[in-house]
Amino acid sequence: MTLSQVPGNDEGVVYAGVQNNPTIGDKLQPVDIVADEEFVRDYVNATGDETFWAFRASTRARHGIDVSPLTMFDRDIGARLVGISARFGLHAKQEFTFNGPVTPGGAYRLAGEVVNVFEKRGIEYFTTRCYCHPIDEPDNVLLDSLYTRAYKFPQNQYPQSREDRRARLSDWLQASGGRARETFPHPGAIVEGRTRLLDQARLNLYSGPGSGAHTDNLLARQGGLRGTVGQALMLTELESELYRDLFGIDFYRKGAMRSSFIATIPVGVEVRAATVVESVADGVLTLRSAVASTSGDLLSVGTATIRDWL
Repeated sequence: MTLSQVPGNDEGVVYAGVQNNPTIGDKLQPVDIVADEEFVRDYVNATGDETFWAFRASTRARHGIDVSPLTMFDRDIGARLVGISARFGLHAKQEFTFNGPVTPGGAYRLAGEVVNVFEKRGIEYFTTRCYCHPIDEPDNVLLDSLYTRAYKFPQNQYPQSREDRRARLSDWLQASGGRARETFPHPGAIVEGRTRLLDQARLNLYSGPGSGAHTDNLLARQGGLRGTVGQALMLTELESELYRDLFGIDFYRKGAMRSSFIATIPVGVEVRAATVVESVADGVLTLRSAVASTSGDLLSVGTATIRDWL
């Protein structure tokens, strides 16, 4: 099934549905969002980020500005901007580059296009690039994001063989040069974030109704999964909390995160983000990131940077 095209703007741009038949250069129908207090509160409640309000109060007191959660538009980038009408698809990668905070009460536009279509190990993927800016300031890009989705599997089935060889957090820490006694921000220092339970109630609250394999057991099993699975973006949200705690408002202005989701997220699992300092050079602090279950199964890996470090 291919989505029908819809009219574009007055300049003659035609926006195409890309969920099932992506083509490089396809434009995405822009999405406008008013990030009012209700929008912020709904996102914070959905993610379970209980420390956000204290962080925002501290930022207001120290810097005189209000902020929103770093990845607050993550679901809109994938579900609203790109669309969710595909019968079955899984999030593969996500990148965020932060250039400034989204201020509660402001009106913002998400716009983008398909920048890559490729196949790997028989699975077909597409990548979209999204820019977020205030509606009346198109040159003020606050968020630059790349979103990669696996949208076509052999026999329309998720390959369960991938689940039989789960990587381990302990092996990742060793390969990343983690040293338990090193102190931050020296290379090898390990920092862990908070633990969060991703049960079905949390998935339902975060994903919303009609969210396919995240909320519908039958649809998930028809796609080759053992049951409903967590949203990959729930892992990047945990990473963003960790970097917010480490760097404060600076990460909103000059931070970046890149994540690859290497396993499905079982319902009922407790997860925690971890980071290892890789290097400090030329004013850039580089870290390696991971999110794993508390039993040690690795779910995502990636990197993070912050510019003009100190």
